[in-house]
Amino acid sequence: MRCPGSRAYSGSWQCHAWKPRGYWALEQHPVNADIIVVGGGIVGASFALQSNCQIVVVDRNPPPVVVLDGEFDHRVYALTPTNMALLECLDLFQPQDRARLGPIRAMEIVGDKQAKLAFSARSVELSELAVMIEHRLLARRLTDKLSAASHVNYLAHCGPTAVDVRCDGVSLTLEDGAKINADLLVGADGANSWVRGESGFSTREKDYEQIALVANFRCEKNHEYIARQWFADGGILAWLPLPGNIISIVWSLPAARAEQLS
Repeated sequence: MRCPGSRAYSGSWQCHAWKPRGYWALEQHPVNADIIVVGGGIVGASFALQSNCQIVVVDRNPPPVVVLDGEFDHRVYALTPTNMALLECLDLFQPQDRARLGPIRAMEIVGDKQAKLAFSARSVELSELAVMIEHRLLARRLTDKLSAASHVNYLAHCGPTAVDVRCDGVSLTLEDGAKINADLLVGADGANSWVRGESGFSTREKDYEQIALVANFRCEKNHEYIARQWFADGGILAWLPLPGNIISIVWSLPAARAEQLS
């Protein structure tokens, strides 16, 4: 299947021997695609893998080198069932990955005046409220899929330098002088987005003057896959369940206090 109005590539691509499969360099310019995605991180990769269009993913960073050892990453995400369903549709995970996923089956929340709120997945007829997943596991599996996808050409370690938006599409110039034409440009290049800046979108920022301290701990007692949060004047403390009776602690504090503790 192809997107309505999509067109085939013009130009050619050459795979250099030193790059893993899927990391390509332009040999002839320009190249036409349906969509250009700037940013090959979790958001950009997920978007590209969902599409049936011909896509070029451009990322100024090199491909991530990730080692999945026995220790859990300190950077974790809580993904909703809808998020997980999307990843399952991409056939993202390998069988051994299941042991590194932490389902959240219930939540307990305590407010600054000891107000309490508790709910469970069972009460809303779900198997889990969310799933805890490590950043490095998610990044590794998305990168593997991206490099193997037949409809995607992934240009790693090659950032954009100029963009030309026209009534009939967009043209992107890369650091090596190569040009890519497409119908749509997607900016998935993070908080300090180059695409956003080049497109002239203004933003407003508010500094909450808080820093989060993050650490993983092994519990003496069973966490029962319950996520717990405490909201207090001095900060917000979250205990997030991981497999093997390990919890990820995220403690959001005023910046000055966090600096003292770290």
